[in-house]
Amino acid sequence: MASFNHHVRAFVLVAVAAISLSASGCSRYGCFDYSEAEYEAFDGCPSQEEAIDFFGSPSCGGEVASVDSGPEYRDGYCCYEITETDYDDYYYDSTTCL
Repeated sequence: MASFNHHVRAFVLVAVAAISLSASGCSRYGCFDYSEAEYEAFDGCPSQEEAIDFFGSPSCGGEVASVDSGPEYRDGYCCYEITETDYDDYYYDSTTCL
């Protein structure tokens, strides 16, 4: 029972930390699957400029407006600081996106 409470307490602390970081204006991170084989074959994660294509084009409804940092490889994922698309001020025509 003590172990369960410890895990619940740890989860709550992580959730509170995540909320406080996002509320304070810290960067958000976006990640996508990237196997170790891909990482080795392509000599690392895609560059900052190439990464937007892996998240989906913002002109076709992708949730990432920009990739704001270089990559960091974490346990099978390439991760970047990102800016999310603000759809309140954005329109895209889904008929032109494939």
